[in-house]
Amino acid sequence: MGRFDPLPPDPYGPRPGDSGGHYGAICSACREQTRLGTKFCTNCNGLRDDVEQGHTIRYAASRWMRFLTRVADSLIVAGVGLIVFLALVAAGMIEVDLDADIPIATSDLNAAVLIATAIWFLWFAAVAPRGLTPAKQLLGLRVIRTDGADASTGQMWQREGFFQLLPVLSSLLAEPLMTPPDAVSQVLSTLSFIVPLADAILIFSSPDRQTLHDRLFGTLVINVRAVGQPSAELRAL
Repeated sequence: MGRFDPLPPDPYGPRPGDSGGHYGAICSACREQTRLGTKFCTNCNGLRDDVEQGHTIRYAASRWMRFLTRVADSLIVAGVGLIVFLALVAAGMIEVDLDADIPIATSDLNAAVLIATAIWFLWFAAVAPRGLTPAKQLLGLRVIRTDGADASTGQMWQREGFFQLLPVLSSLLAEPLMTPPDAVSQVLSTLSFIVPLADAILIFSSPDRQTLHDRLFGTLVINVRAVGQPSAELRAL
């Protein structure tokens, strides 16, 4: 290079046509620009730590799959609760009076919800060491740490326990199981609506598809099934 030759273009700088200043890195897998400060490549969705460390590339779970698994975990509790309720009715342990103003006692419904939640947690306890919840096991997603390492069992319990219990607390805190102050019931009822809503919004707004509890506990969610992404070798051709 001569004394007055221009410097080569910066590979980490903006390319012609880039409209924003938030791109500034090159993904080793797809050789395209990716957003600075993200764990997943914003072009190919590959986990950048895997690419940079020479490991097999893992890919981000899609936003809709993340949303679906969050809903599915709640649906599993609801489905198991319905099965438990029907079983208790068939066994004569719960009475249903269709002629009454309230055909099913609140305590009976709460008992079915409590049993269903306990079953969900037993299933969760079996799969949590692998970074799974019941819905994630069925749909092929897995939780990892933001540094790419496996999520610990304790981290999974911290991440999932509170957020899974919260939606059912408002129904469990009813006569005759418990008699909390009205203010406590109102706060829990409000949180049981706001927290899942905030989770869903963050899935669609975060570049790394992180929910509220992902950010609190430093986790990411990956797709453990084939996602149709071409290999780094093919991209290099």
